[in-house]
Amino acid sequence: RLTEIEALECRCGPDIDDPAAYIQSLAAKVVPEAVVIRRHAAAQARRLQRDLADAIVAVAPPVAAWVVLVLIGGMAWLNVRERRAECGILRALGWTRASVLGVLLGRWVIVGLLGGGLGLAVALVLLAPTSALWWWTLLGAPAAAVLAGCLPALIGASADPVEALRT
Repeated sequence: RLTEIEALECRCGPDIDDPAAYIQSLAAKVVPEAVVIRRHAAAQARRLQRDLADAIVAVAPPVAAWVVLVLIGGMAWLNVRERRAECGILRALGWTRASVLGVLLGRWVIVGLLGGGLGLAVALVLLAPTSALWWWTLLGAPAAAVLAGCLPALIGASADPVEALRT
């Protein structure tokens, strides 16, 4: 025989002023003689944990995206610096700035597709993502990589062939 229900908290929403009374009203439909006892300290601790987790979940993805963009941008700078002579040779052979830019940005499209595919594979295993996540991952990763590598690629493509080959 059930006479007492110990409740921590409910995810009732902001429109419920008294969670204990709300839980009592729900429990009364199933077990009318049971009394709901709310453990206030534990309920407050759980609510604080939930609020902190919600805040972290809201902040973490944008912060991670910016960190990834900065890292890809740094890799793009290093790549353009290492390929400076190659860009100079291509420009000396008559390649246009747009052609050299296409080569440099094409690398970041490939890197983005590989990174997005790897991220999607991990998400499939761990999270069972929705179809919307598939498209955001497969289109967003290359777009982010190209965005991060755009400025270094522009600088590398517009380098003077004489200056690039001097070093």
